[in-house]
Amino acid sequence: SLLFNEQYEQAGEALARVVEMDPDLPEALHDLGLVQLHLGQAEQAALNFQRVSELMPESWVGPYRSAQTAALLYRDWDACELFLREARRRGYPWLASLPVEPEWAAVAEDPGFLAMVQGMLEEPGDGAR
Repeated sequence: SLLFNEQYEQAGEALARVVEMDPDLPEALHDLGLVQLHLGQAEQAALNFQRVSELMPESWVGPYRSAQTAALLYRDWDACELFLREARRRGYPWLASLPVEPEWAAVAEDPGFLAMVQGMLEEPGDGAR
């Protein structure tokens, strides 16, 4: 796959064609958003992840990717936290592992990111997540 081989320009072109044929295909929107995230195209990525959230209202994937966009491209910890809360509400279970996840490496040691994750984990009833 072009995406997994980090051929983002080519992957973006192919995925854009798929989305043009079927604009409501959440998998294609998700992958296009990932490509855009890697290319620094924050606004487009955010729009695609929002659309994934709308098309899959019970899935944590859209809000999770929106949290990543807020964190990696904007360092906006308030927005990141809001999206992570929505992802958790939808069943995302791995909050404690975010600082060691490779896809969060760019912010893993940022004090704002660590404080946000720690604060969420210390909330009553949330320590297990």
